[in-house]
Amino acid sequence: MSQVELLCDSFNQLTGQSLSLSGGVAYLKTSNESHWWLEIDPSEQVLTIHQGIAAIEPDSASFWMKMNSNLSMLKGAWLSFHEKTQSVRLSWMQGIAHLDARSLINSLNNLDRVKEQLIQEKAQTSETIPTHFMVV
Repeated sequence: MSQVELLCDSFNQLTGQSLSLSGGVAYLKTSNESHWWLEIDPSEQVLTIHQGIAAIEPDSASFWMKMNSNLSMLKGAWLSFHEKTQSVRLSWMQGIAHLDARSLINSLNNLDRVKEQLIQEKAQTSETIPTHFMVV
C-alpha cells in the first residue's frame, strides 16, 4: 500500500469520510461544512489543499496581495488567483512523508481558521470608508 493510500485509509477510519486520492484529486467536506480540494502530484510526494474563498472584485486585488504577505496569519498557506472562476484561493501544501491522518485533520482545521480570519479581515476592510470619501 502506498503512503497516499495509507494516509487516506487512516483518515477515513478517524473521520468516517471516504477520502480517495487514487485519481489524483478529491473534493472533501469538513465537519464545519467547508469544502476543500485535495490534489496529489503525479509522483505522490506532495499534497496540495485549496479552496476558493472570495470572488475577485476590481478594488480587492491589493487587499488580497497584502494579506498574502501576512505570514503569521497564513501559517504557511498562500493566496492565489484562480482565473477560471475569477476567485481568490487559499492553498497549502505538504510532503506526504510529513503527513499522517491526525496532522491532515489538524491542517484542514487550521486552514478553516485561516479562511475565517481572512474573510473577517476583508469584511472589516470593506466597512472602512476611505478618508477621501468622507463627508465633513
